[in-house]
Amino acid sequence: MIQELKPSQFHRVSRLFEGVRHHLPANAVLNRDFPGRVFVDDPDEPRVAVAWALTRWAYISGDAEASSFVEMLPDLMDRIIVPNSLELGQRWFELYCEDDPLWTTRIEFVLSRYHPERHYELLLVLDPWRFRRSAVLPLPPGVRVERVEIPIIPQQARHSLLIEKEYRTRTAFGFACLLNDSRVALCGSNGLATGREFMVDVETPDPRHRRKGYANVASHALVADSIRRGYVPLWEALEDNLASLRLARGLGFADQERYTVYRVEF
Repeated sequence: MIQELKPSQFHRVSRLFEGVRHHLPANAVLNRDFPGRVFVDDPDEPRVAVAWALTRWAYISGDAEASSFVEMLPDLMDRIIVPNSLELGQRWFELYCEDDPLWTTRIEFVLSRYHPERHYELLLVLDPWRFRRSAVLPLPPGVRVERVEIPIIPQQARHSLLIEKEYRTRTAFGFACLLNDSRVALCGSNGLATGREFMVDVETPDPRHRRKGYANVASHALVADSIRRGYVPLWEALEDNLASLRLARGLGFADQERYTVYRVEF
């Protein structure tokens, strides 16, 4: 059986997500730093839990042998995950779990009718010493960097009743690289943060501006600012996203964790 916790009960599953760096988004939900929902097998003595950061992704952690909970995941998908995702303007759902055969076997079996796509992601952690030795490309003519505020909730989801009012206008920080006053790259916190740690998001939307160093410029500014202010950026990338990994490692990030992610589209 799967039951939902009230926000005042989120602390009951904190121990299930401790000690793993890539669980930061789950902990952001548990600490009420990001909107989310939490589902457990037993509200009084939870053995397994799913922490879902709304508009983003979810994490399952705990006892993989809690069979009744795992077997009810399709029901959770049908009743809550799929309709809520669609209301938030999201036609996909991602579930993160440990790179453990027991977890992967069970999840793939119970979610088989959703045809989940499995991939692997890496979490990289900044080494400040390596960053200080990294090179930043000189700014060419017409290029500048500016600090920006980034909404943590996508535009299409801000008016949903699923998102509490306190989060609808909340922002995170980042740095934009501008070419002739037009934004060509952005690197910043994606809003998934707790304490001094936050997840990094980087993008160069227009393919014509990629491979020109703009993302490096924005990312270097973000990391430098984070170090000055005592923040700890965490970089996450698909295992086969070589461009993102090359950028992160060039800035002084080092691989720390590898884990399994299941993606369902609907």
